Amino acid sequence: MPRLVRFVLAGLVGVTLAAPSAFAAERSITGAEAAKLLLGKAFQIACFDGTRGRGHFNEHGVAAVSYRRSGATSGPEERDRAAIRARGPELCVHWARFGGGGEGCYPVTEYGTGLYRIGSNALWCDVNARQDVNNVKPEANAKP
Repeated sequence: MPRLVRFVLAGLVGVTLAAPSAFAAERSITGAEAAKLLLGKAFQIACFDGTRGRGHFNEHGVAAVSYRRSGATSGPEERDRAAIRARGPELCVHWARFGGGGEGCYPVTEYGTGLYRIGSNALWCDVNARQDVNNVKPEANAKP
């Protein structure tokens, strides 16, 4: 068997064997665990409806976000703030305007270090919070 073919086959076997372990890393976490892991982090969001954005989660339990809805290619980004709190196994988010405003409580799944899915089934946002925030923006520090 030529060397290239053996290399490709070995790679496919390696990927096949590694795939179950990647999914095994997924775990449900409580709202309190999620809040603690997100505290002081900058993050990016990508939601089921195509909304994309970024924000900061400060030490007072407030997230400040800038986002763009799916299909919105021009104009300024929208901005909002949310109070974050834990309620048993869920993370509760109280938005001023996002998604019509109000509070919703959602399960949280951790996919890897700093990678989370907040929500389930048809309503979710993926959160990538892989870096610490040393200088949180002033608007993110205000309590709601």
